[in-house]
Amino acid sequence: MENPIQTTLKEEKETLFICLRAKAFTENPDAVVVYLGCGLDTRIKRINPPDTVNWYDVDFPEVIELRKNFFTKTANYQMISSSVTDAGWMEEIPSDRPAMIVAEGVLMYLAPEEVEKLFHRLMIHFSHGQMVFDVLSI
Repeated sequence: MENPIQTTLKEEKETLFICLRAKAFTENPDAVVVYLGCGLDTRIKRINPPDTVNWYDVDFPEVIELRKNFFTKTANYQMISSSVTDAGWMEEIPSDRPAMIVAEGVLMYLAPEEVEKLFHRLMIHFSHGQMVFDVLSI
């Protein structure tokens, strides 16, 4: 049986993301979405962004290979095979458009220095945007 508190937190996170998405896409219809550590999440299907939005899912090569069994690359949807800590993957993503960065369930697996470097690279690459992420405190 699923923990009711966990269920409520999941629902609240999803509601928050939907609100942020609606605001972001209304204010920035040409946005770029970058989902770090996407795993097999179906958010791209649930959100169904407008055709003016480009969506990039980033995860380890073996995860992206598995993901290709369920998702198809399109003009507006790309899958990038890379660790989020590698420096080169951002070069595949336009930097001159508003960005919505999603890092759900991934930062807690990185060392603090890796998170700091990742955030720094994101801020340098993207001229402006928003970031949604979850964190754990020990």
